Amino acid sequence: MELGLYELGSILGGIGNYLQFQDLKLEGIKTDSRMIQPGDVFVCLEGTNFDGHKFVRDAISKGARAVVSMKPIQDVQDKIPVIMVRDTYEALLQIATFLRNRFQGTVISVTGSCGKTTTKEILYSILSKSHKVSKNYKNWNNLIGVPLSIFRFKGDEDFWVLELGINVIGEMDKLGKTVTPDIVCIPNIGPVHLEGLGSLTGVAREKANLLDYLSKNGVGIINKKYPELVLEASKRPGRTLFFGGDSSYTIKFKGIDEKLQGRFDVFLDKEVLNIKTNLNMGIFQENILAAICVARELGISEEDIIKGVEHVPIPEHRARWIWVGDFLILDDCYNANPLAMERVFNDLNTPFFKRPIISILGDMLELGEYSKKEHFRLGKILVDNGVDVVFYRGKFYSDVKNGILSRTTNIAIYKIDNVDNFVDKWKKLNISEGTIIVKGSRAVKLEEVLDLLIKNIKSNSMVKQY
Repeated sequence: MELGLYELGSILGGIGNYLQFQDLKLEGIKTDSRMIQPGDVFVCLEGTNFDGHKFVRDAISKGARAVVSMKPIQDVQDKIPVIMVRDTYEALLQIATFLRNRFQGTVISVTGSCGKTTTKEILYSILSKSHKVSKNYKNWNNLIGVPLSIFRFKGDEDFWVLELGINVIGEMDKLGKTVTPDIVCIPNIGPVHLEGLGSLTGVAREKANLLDYLSKNGVGIINKKYPELVLEASKRPGRTLFFGGDSSYTIKFKGIDEKLQGRFDVFLDKEVLNIKTNLNMGIFQENILAAICVARELGISEEDIIKGVEHVPIPEHRARWIWVGDFLILDDCYNANPLAMERVFNDLNTPFFKRPIISILGDMLELGEYSKKEHFRLGKILVDNGVDVVFYRGKFYSDVKNGILSRTTNIAIYKIDNVDNFVDKWKKLNISEGTIIVKGSRAVKLEEVLDLLIKNIKSNSMVKQY
């Protein structure tokens, strides 16, 4: 990011003493005083349980060169430039919008209900084989994370790949205005964030709203499998490319080999790409196909596509398989929603996975009035896909249990009241091998259970990661 203080003040239309420092150059923009580096701007955010204005002096001690605030800060304005604005959250979006409009490359925005981060990572891996690319930092994909990610970009890239996440109505409009994408990619929609978005139709509408902000010659790349999404996309102006469903761009998961490599056939009109990748489950089909369709639209070579998909860095606790002794464990602690849960367990219907199949699960959050219904349905999904043992952490334990009991009484289900309680129950099972699925919403903190699980598996063989 290249930005001067006077330029920043002009973008924000703020007031303050910054005019006397107008030649000052800024290095970056941060909202966390602990992350400040010399030359950064510290933006004071304020919420229900925090107030960034209280940390201004800490930011200054770490080398902050300027401050953006919503109120005066005593005994600071004579030491450092302060730009006062009405809303620092809006200020973040204003700065990001300015930087995006100055950017001469191509902006690709990825949204959807499941696998946004994975799709972004696949695209980054493909495009970076021959181009300069920047992407969101980790999963910074909301109204704060997207601007903060853009502030980290240099601005001389060929492509920006930005995943956009929302959970309430209206957020996509703000993000769309900020990033003005040249390509919008939506791999899927599902019953996610229903507490804020209302229904599956509401999810489709809010995701498709991003298409309203496409640049002049932009294109939407949409999964045809989802009728609600197709209907909403058809209401928007501009060009749309469909993949999946009954389109001529489809993908088939062929299975997983002994090295945990996934194999896929990708059908693009009359062309077939044989893909081998560390993304080794059927749940990745839509993400891989969506990324490849974007790459094809951009004219990326077949060679770069195949090499890019072959090994994609998987963020921590996201669909990562590990061997611990004779147990194959899926570490998918980062997040959970009904669509992702169903797909993970559907993937287990193959002889490759050792029995017994043990699931260590946690609540799927932000489902509002649909919470009990979706957790009950999860119980039935576990039975239908041959799960043998269930451990559950969260307040919807009874709903999952009732879903299981509506199908069978032959599955053992245990409630995880605390991690020590889990260890005791695990030891009593006396299981020496099998497949273990660990998945739940981030707030449930299943990584705590996973860590203890790994320590307490009988075989202490070296942990292998793929």
